[in-house]
Formats: sequence, C-alpha cells, structure tokens
Amino acid sequence: MLYNINIDGKEIKAQAGQTILEAAKANGIDIPNLCYDNRIEPYGACGLCVVEVEGINKLLRACATKVADNMIIHTNSGKVYQSRKIALELLLSDHKGDCRPPCRQACPGLTDCQGYVGLIANGYFEEALQLLKESYPLPASLGRVCPHPCEDACRRQFVEEPIAIAWLKQFVADLDLTEDNPFLPEKAPATGKKIAIVGGGPAGLTAAHFLAKYGHSVAIYEMMPAAGGMLRYGIPEYRLPKAVLDKEIALVEAMGVQIITNVKIGKDLEFNYLKENFDAVYLAIGAWKSAALGCDGEDLEGVLGGIDFLQDVALNKVVTIGKKVAVVGGGNTAMDACRTAVRLGAEEVYLLYRRTKKEMPAAAIEIEEAEEEGVIFKYLVAPIKVIGADGKVAGIELQQMKLGEPDSSGRRRPVPIEGALENIELDTVIAAIGQKVVPIPIEGLDLTRWNTIVADESTFQTSIEGVFAGGDAINNGPGIAIQAMGHARKAADVIDSYLKGQIVPYQAPYLVAKQNVSEEDFVDVPKAKRVPMAHLTPELRKTNFKEIVKGFTMDQAVAEASRCLECGCCDVYDCKLLAYAQEYNVQPAQVAGDMHSYKIHDEHPYIYRDQNKCILCGLCVRACEQIVGVSALGLHDRGFNSTVEAGFGELLLDSRCVSCGQCVAVCPTGALQERQPNLKPVPLRTEAHKNICNYCGVGCNLELHQHGTLPAKVTPEEGHELCSSGRFGYLNAFADYSMSYPLVRFDNQLNASDMDEAVLTTIKSIQSIQAVYGRDAVGFVIGDKLTTEEIFLARYLAHDVLGTEMIFSANATNGGISDVLGADGSTTSYEELSHTELIMVLGTGIYPFYPMFGLRVKKAVQNGAKLLLLNNEAGPLTPLATAKMAMGTDVGVLKQIAKALLAKNSNFRANGVEELAASLADVQVSEEAHAMADMYAKAKNVVIVFDRSRTSREAAQLIADIAVLAGHIGKARSGIIQMRARNNSQGLADMGIRKNMSDLNDKVYQKEVRALVLIGQDIPEEMAKGLEFLFVADSQVGAAMPYADVVIPQAGFGAVNGSYTSMETKIQFAEASLPSQMGEANWQILNRLVQACQGARSFNSLEEIREQIKAWYPAYKQAFNGQGAYTTFDGTMPRYKYGFENPDGKAILKAVEGDIAIHHQMNNQDIILKNWMALKKEKGLLK
Repeated sequence: MLYNINIDGKEIKAQAGQTILEAAKANGIDIPNLCYDNRIEPYGACGLCVVEVEGINKLLRACATKVADNMIIHTNSGKVYQSRKIALELLLSDHKGDCRPPCRQACPGLTDCQGYVGLIANGYFEEALQLLKESYPLPASLGRVCPHPCEDACRRQFVEEPIAIAWLKQFVADLDLTEDNPFLPEKAPATGKKIAIVGGGPAGLTAAHFLAKYGHSVAIYEMMPAAGGMLRYGIPEYRLPKAVLDKEIALVEAMGVQIITNVKIGKDLEFNYLKENFDAVYLAIGAWKSAALGCDGEDLEGVLGGIDFLQDVALNKVVTIGKKVAVVGGGNTAMDACRTAVRLGAEEVYLLYRRTKKEMPAAAIEIEEAEEEGVIFKYLVAPIKVIGADGKVAGIELQQMKLGEPDSSGRRRPVPIEGALENIELDTVIAAIGQKVVPIPIEGLDLTRWNTIVADESTFQTSIEGVFAGGDAINNGPGIAIQAMGHARKAADVIDSYLKGQIVPYQAPYLVAKQNVSEEDFVDVPKAKRVPMAHLTPELRKTNFKEIVKGFTMDQAVAEASRCLECGCCDVYDCKLLAYAQEYNVQPAQVAGDMHSYKIHDEHPYIYRDQNKCILCGLCVRACEQIVGVSALGLHDRGFNSTVEAGFGELLLDSRCVSCGQCVAVCPTGALQERQPNLKPVPLRTEAHKNICNYCGVGCNLELHQHGTLPAKVTPEEGHELCSSGRFGYLNAFADYSMSYPLVRFDNQLNASDMDEAVLTTIKSIQSIQAVYGRDAVGFVIGDKLTTEEIFLARYLAHDVLGTEMIFSANATNGGISDVLGADGSTTSYEELSHTELIMVLGTGIYPFYPMFGLRVKKAVQNGAKLLLLNNEAGPLTPLATAKMAMGTDVGVLKQIAKALLAKNSNFRANGVEELAASLADVQVSEEAHAMADMYAKAKNVVIVFDRSRTSREAAQLIADIAVLAGHIGKARSGIIQMRARNNSQGLADMGIRKNMSDLNDKVYQKEVRALVLIGQDIPEEMAKGLEFLFVADSQVGAAMPYADVVIPQAGFGAVNGSYTSMETKIQFAEASLPSQMGEANWQILNRLVQACQGARSFNSLEEIREQIKAWYPAYKQAFNGQGAYTTFDGTMPRYKYGFENPDGKAILKAVEGDIAIHHQMNNQDIILKNWMALKKEKGLLK
C-alpha cells in the first residue's frame, strides 16, 4: 500500500510500513542520523533524526516512526534545529580527542602538517608535496625560513624533541623541484574574471596561485625588480637561496599568473586603473620600512634599518659597515642582520636585546648558529643613545635592565636599573626592532593609526567594494610569512566567491581538541631522537652566503617523519559527528560537565578502539550481532557510565570477534578505526574506487580508498560486508613488493633489466628448450587471481602460440558437475539462495574459507530456510541445522542419498539412469540418508552448497546426480552453488585450464617438464630449484622468485583492469585506480610475449581479447555485455532452464565405483593468500 506524505513541502509516496527516515532516504531527502543502518533494527540512541509532524506536539524520531497517510513532516524547523543542536552538544560534552593535530592548529596557514609528514613517513613524497600545495605555492622557501609555530605545538616534545616539520617540508618540496616537470595543480576552466594583486611577496604569490587555479586571470604588480617580497629582500641567501625561490615563483607563473615588476602603484600606475580594469583587487603590499630606534643619535650615518640593510645586501649594493657592528632586536630579522654582518667581514658583531635569551622571539636554531659564528649576545640592555663622531656612528650607550612583571605578550617586562650604563665602540648600528607599513595613497581606503589597512579578517574586504587585503599590511601589522600566506589562502576563496556573486566569509570550523596534555600522557612512547640535520660548519659558512643546511636524505626524512605521534583523528574526513557539529554551529561548553577518561585499546592488529570518542550509538554492537551474527561487543554498565566492551571487559582479540571490521565500518565517529598495517596512520581525504575482493571465490564488492596513489584503507561497499581478509589483507599485500623493473639472470645473479631484454630472453629460452625436448617440456602455471582476459591470454600464449599442453593451476579442477550437467559452474545465484526453501550444505568449510558466503547462508536460514548439514565437524552453522548427518571420508553417504532418490522417481531428464542404479545396487541406505533424501526431494526449492576446490571429481559428479534425480535443477531458487577458492577460479575453469598442480609435480621431478612459466602463481622452492629455465610474473615475491631466470613485476590489486567470474558465475568488472608497477597493464606484458613469437596474432585492447573469448566460449557473449550478467546463454539464472548443456539437452548421470574419497586436497600457491594466512595466524586472528 502506498501513502501520500509531504516532507518539507515535497509530495512523495511512501510504502506502508516504512519509517519516515526510510521514506525520506528513498526520495533523496537527508535526515541527519548517527545510529541508523538499514540492515539493523532501529535503536534511536542519538536523537538526531527527530522531525516535526503537523498535528503532533512532540518531536518524533524518524528512524522509529512509521509513515501514515497524509502525514506532513518538517525536517528542518527551528524546533528541530534546536533539538539537534542540543543533542549534538550533549554528545560532544563527553567526547574527548583531537579532530585535528595541535601542529596544524598552531599554523597560521592551517597547513596539514600531520598529513604531509605522514605521507613522507610512508614514502609517498609526491602526494606529500601535493598536499602541501593545497595550502601555499612556496613550500621549499617556507620550509627554510618559517619559525615553525607548528613545532612549538608538537607533542613529541613531551617525549624528547618536536618533529622537524619545517625541514620535512623543505625536503619534499626540494625533491619536487628537481623533477623535469614539477607538480602543478589542475586549473579550473577559465572564468573570464580578472584580478589585480598589488605586491608579489608571500601573500601576493599565494593569492595569485589559488585564484589562477580557480580559473581566473591574475596579474601581480610588484614595485621591486623581482617578485618574492621579504623572502627575496629580507631573508639572506644562506637561509633561502634565491634560485629556490625563483623556481617556485616560476611555477606560480606557469599557472598563468602575470608578474609585472618595477611598477609601484600610486607612482608608476594609478590605483584607479586597477579598479577600472579588473573585477577585484587584492592588496598585499607588505611592510617595507624598518622601525626606528627611538633614541638620540638615530639619524647618524651608520645607523641602518634592519630591513633596509638586508634589502641592500640582497640587491648586491655596496654596504659599508666597518669592523664593529651592533644589531638591536631579538627576532629572526635581528639574527639575519647579525649573521649577514659576520659574512660581510665585521670583526665584532653584537646582538643587543632588552630581555634574556629565554624571552627572545628568534628561533632557537638561529640563536645557536649565530653564537657558533661568533656573534656576541648582550642581554638585558637597551639603547638610550647612539654616540657619534663627525656625524657618524662611534658607539652606543646602553641602559642595563632587569625583568619585572609580565606584559601583554606574557613575557616579563624589562625595567631599567638606575645608574647602570654601558658604552660600546661601534662603526654601525642596525635597528631590527620591527617593520612598518608604507601605505599606498588610495582614496576611500580606511587605515589604522599604525597606517595598516583596515580589513575584515573573515572576508579580507577593505572599505572599498571589490578591494581586498591581507598579509603584513593589514590590521595588527607585520607577522611571519606563513601568516601572510594563510591570509592569502583564505582570501583567495573569499574573492572567488565574490566573483561568483556572493561572498562566503571564512569561518573557523568547530573542532574538538584535547585539553591539559602533559608528559604523563606519553610515558609509554619509546624515545627516538630527532634526526640531525647536516650543516656547514661555522668556519666554512661564516665567510660566504652558501646555504647552511644540507637537507634530509630520503631515509632521514622517512625516519624523522615516522616519529610523528599522529595526534589528529584519522577519521576526521569521515566523522559524521564532526560534520553535523560544524553544520549546527554547536557550543558544547554551555552543557559541559564531567568527562570520562578511558584507556585506548590498540592491542588488536587492525582495529583501534577509543572509548573517549564513543557516543554510545550502539551501531557497532548491533552490527556485530545483527549483521555478522557474532555478538563480540556489548554495552556494559548503565547511564553515564555505559561503555562498549568486548565480552566481559576482555581484549577484542580474546573475544568472539572475527576481525571483519564491520564495527569500524558503521562507527559514525573515530571511536573505532582501522589500524593500517605497514602504513603510518594519516588522516587524508580519500577517493573511493570500487573493486572486487579476490581472497576467495565469493567476489565481495569493496571500495579501495586512495589519496593519490596511496592506498589508505579498504571498506565494504555501502550495504555490503567483508571478512577480515577483504577488509585488512590488502594493505599488507601493498607493502610486500614494490619492484618496478624486470630482472634477468646473468652470471648466476638476477640483475635489473628492461622489458625488451626480459621478453626476448624468455621466448628464446623457451624455444631452445622446446627445440631439444619437445613442446611439452615447457609448462605454464597460471593463477586464478588474474583477470579472465589475462588468463585467456596466458593460455593462448601457452597453447596456441607455443603449442604446449602443460598448462596448470593450483586451483584448477577437471570435471565434476560438468560431467553430468554439461557445464562447470554454479547453476543458481546468491540471490536465489537467499529466498530458497531448503539449503543442503556439504562439508564444514564455509566459514573458515568463505565467511561472507557463510553469512549469506546464515541469513537465509534466519529468514526461514531450512538447513541440512552433511559434515564431520561442528561449525557456526551447526546450531541452525534442521537435520545433520556425518559425511565420512568417502562418497558413501552421497551414494546412499542418490539411491534413495532413485527409488522415489522414475521420470528423469537424464541419460545413464540404469548405469547409476546398477552401481548403487549393493549400497545400503541408512535411516538418516533416507530422511535427508526425503526432505531434499519434498522441498519445493533446494540449493546444494559444496566446496569444489576441496571436493573430489567423483563426489562432485554424485552431487550433480542427486540434484538431477530430485528435479532440483534448472528451476528458480534451486540448483547447485559450488564454492571456489578465488574470485576467478571459475574464470580459470571457463578458459579451459583444468590441470591441477598435483599433476605437475611428477612431470617436473621426472624431467618431462624442464621449464616453467609462472604467471600470477608460485611453486614450491624444491620444484623451482630443479628447472632449466624459470620465468616469474607476479605482484609479490614468492618461494620461486629467487630461482627465476627472468622476473617481470605484475600489477597487483587495485592496478588491474579486467573481469572476474565469481563462484556464482557472475561477471564482475574491475577498473584500475592505482598505477601499474611497470607502467603497463598485465595483459600488455603478456601480449609482448605473444608479439615476440613471429607470426602469432596479438591483441590491441581488452575489447579485442573479450571478442576472442566470446568466440571461443559462447557463454561469455551475454556476460560481457554488462556488469552483473552470468555466464549462461541468456546471462540470467537459473542455469539449465532450457535443458542441460549436453548434446541432447539431457543430463548424463555418472556412476562412481568404489570408495572414492570425498575430499580433494587444495594446493594453495598464491603468494598473497599464503602471506595473509600466515600473518593472520601470527596475529591470532584465526578463530
């Protein structure tokens, strides 16, 4: 029944029985929620989905309220908004953590320090650089000159020393500048809008870069001979080589920015010209005037401003300073002036500062290096007079000081000591006590009393429409370069919004931050000293302007970055709680109260639990129980003291947890997170790419989340589930192998080679062996993790081109149900299994080897299906079984059931009935077998499930016989699902590869096969040792690779285009989202081998290969026509509804003689799977 309801003025139809939330979702209307999942019974814990229904006084929870006809619902009324806001504030009042790390929060440019440092730690240098350039375009320059407030906030100092965040920035930026094509961000399409920027310093260049990125036309007007501002004219060469700055400015120009130099606005060009010819103007004029000393004698010759002095040196002007120089000030400009004076030859250089060393604002490293270079530091002195002779500086009179009470800066105020004076003989005095703005005369532009421009720091608008300002020239005046860049980064976004028609002010988002952090919080962190930076010695550097620091090597950078404590939450970009908090402008302080403090649980190798961030939504508990059916988690205690615990306070690893990660997938906060194996955790924006799990034959849908080329995590596709292998196994595999070039053995060693030599060596070696020993002396071993296209091409190379019949695979199966039915594949689908009346499961291997398929069976039973179990051991399905029967070790039980079914019917769509009956004449049917056969035969719909990878051919034949005898084949919701080892074991069978590895062993040891070509599969070490030639193409290092003569790296998971055929015979397509290690697709590498064989037909595309597959195996004609089709003649299920795939359309019943074993030993030779299973065992994940 359909109801007419109205949600927020939109008339929609809703199904009777739907909740308001379900009806809204079905119609694209979003209602906020934190505890809802459509696979789980509604719980209503978060209180966020409340809505207002006309005619009802109280607010209703949309997740638990069923729709009624003619309901009028408001999801965003003022009452609803306030209720949600309060609900969020209450949740956040006991939410403890760091949304973003303190380093990022301390940075005026809001640089994602944790992000790029983490990327460097993981070896993803290009991605680190790209992340940096989301904040500013001059990271190499800034990494050298920034006083790094981020490091001051770094909590690693509670362990030993802060992370070298600035030097890591310099490292990764320098690395990019050495490339032939340094990184340039993609530009938006041209907007036709024009922006003029006055000033080409850090702020101007930053604004220009981002506005150009947004598609606008940008021109910078710079009064100096070159752009760069104080980075060029205020920072000495030894700190910032101008060649580095020039390269970075060139990249800004490469974005399309025009830089016009030697043009001073108000002198060379009137400001009105900019207003009339541009759509917006950004003033970034900087602060170019040195503050005066403010004492007698400051006008004497030889008294210089710090900015003026450094600028003259930068312009290579002749600067005469004499032998004795004093610099007044305590900041980095003062340090630069002191050290520049040393390099210009001054014999005595004094630094005069009115407080102590502890209060100096200059960077500690600058002070230390100045001391090393011989600068004489005089603390607690203030100039009261510059002493002159003949109009020139002759000395300085100093007032000695002491420290009094703290001033507004928090530093203790210097107080004169009466009568304590001191004189120093000098030739030059340099005042480095501050900078001032020299304003441009612009009519209507409001200035402060310090001549800085008045600008709103949320919009950077000035008093003139369309004119914006930032950097040193606004409001409180000069700051550090990163502050100017931070202004410009925000201003660029505001100006972009202005040009689009409506200004969007910058608003600092709400973030949770830990309070009262101290050394006690880090007592368990192992100490790891800061990686030292190589410097020029004082003796070498003080006589020249060569750059002092040498920069990190790659190994040093990775080591230093790895010290990061990862303070910021790795779920910051996925956290629903944070997103809603920012949307509803929360203020949790107004409901603040007691806060819990819980121990963080990081004992599990892949799941991180932080109860401090838990909002008690209960999703993890209910997902574990209702989706996975395990109940490893539960809510303990009551009320304010409730917590989510594993078992009765036990560790997750010791509980019933199966490590599927479903609890992590549903958690709406950062309380449950993935622990990323082999990767340093990094909070990054990621892009999700759909792919297929290949750890077993089920073919589960998953999403690979990437930041650039960094695979960050794997999650189930929305509404789906994954087992521990699919969830966590791939991130281990990514770290196992990174070789990007072929290897060829020479002089008994594998040496780096190129593709041409590797291919030629392989083909010539194969041809040589075949010429002496025959074509079958060369064998191929082909893995079922490959795509169907790759398997086909590998078989084509082996069989059609090289003419060998020796083609093997570890998971190959020969015959079985195909001997009876005509085709070797499941006859019904997962979806039909979910709705069948009865399921018969043979064997106990579902949950250990196919856990997600086991979950499907379990859900089908919970939905009403009956379950018959034929197995020898109890398993997770045992308590659900309607009937159970021991299977034994041979096919005897199957024979009993077949004989019982023969007696119940005489009309079969089959040949071979008499032969089967004769073979069963002496079989005694037990009462249990009779009962099983009876239930199976009488059911309207039945699906048999068995593991073909671990079942003998003869047992599979009898299973097919049973299905035919009962008539449960070829009709809806009935048939056979044969489980297979990998997600393309079915494709392997379809492509005609049926020889198992057990067949290969004897042939190698008897020297019938003397060479092997391994493609996506391994062999045992002993087998590899005995070969005359061995070729290996794989994405991982296995047992055979050290003995190979040629190795070609294959693209692995996430880097492959192609199709897979799941064990239900459904085609699934995967698209590469990661780059191939070789720069070529796997099929292209195989095609190279084909092309090296003269006269062989090669292929130009995957489409060409698929056309050949369709011609060779007609069942793929429909399957390749679209995602989700089956390899049946019409692409749908069930199979055999039009007859069996034998010549006369009938089944061919097979008689099995003797006590044949029911099980077949599987030979796992897949490297990824072997490594993962070994790791699971090591980590205690095997239950």
